[in-house]
Amino acid sequence: MTEAMDLTDQLFGKGRMVAFLQEHANMCPRKLDDAMREEVATWTNGAEQSDDITMLTLEYKHASRSE
Repeated sequence: MTEAMDLTDQLFGKGRMVAFLQEHANMCPRKLDDAMREEVATWTNGAEQSDDITMLTLEYKHASRSE
């Protein structure tokens, strides 16, 4: 995702990705995937894809200790 480029060859970048994830941290993984794909599609604005796009979204559920 970070290497997606817009029409002027500017990278989406790690900073933009981290800001997006922080802003959308309350979303479930599936909706987060969809929103991130949409965000990158908006960023690239029709620019030709020059590399593969890989994304993995995990949900961490803290296990409670039973003692």
